[in-house]
Amino acid sequence: MVDQGEGKLLERSGMEWFWDHYCPDHAMRSDPLACPIKAESLENLPPALITLASHDPLYDEGLAYALRLQDASVPVQVQIAPDLIHGYTGLVGVSDRCAEEVDCIQSILRKMIHLQ
Repeated sequence: MVDQGEGKLLERSGMEWFWDHYCPDHAMRSDPLACPIKAESLENLPPALITLASHDPLYDEGLAYALRLQDASVPVQVQIAPDLIHGYTGLVGVSDRCAEEVDCIQSILRKMIHLQ
């Protein structure tokens, strides 16, 4: 939120808006039901694919969640798009680069669920 919080598709002010609508009770925002990274333990969760865009204000939070999963011995794969912004999956129709990354994610998921 600090390094990538301004000047991209999703900004810090937008995230504040989303949080105010998703979880208006500020006291509940540390509840693991609202924010899974706050759970005491992440053990026994299913394998995960964490996709991150480097120009996303949520990048650090996503990476921290992936590391917590890893520390809990949950199989996790992290896919980083070093040149994209938050919401790039919605830009597939207007950006070849976004479509390429979504194709890559689909390939990874197929392998994870043994469809390839």
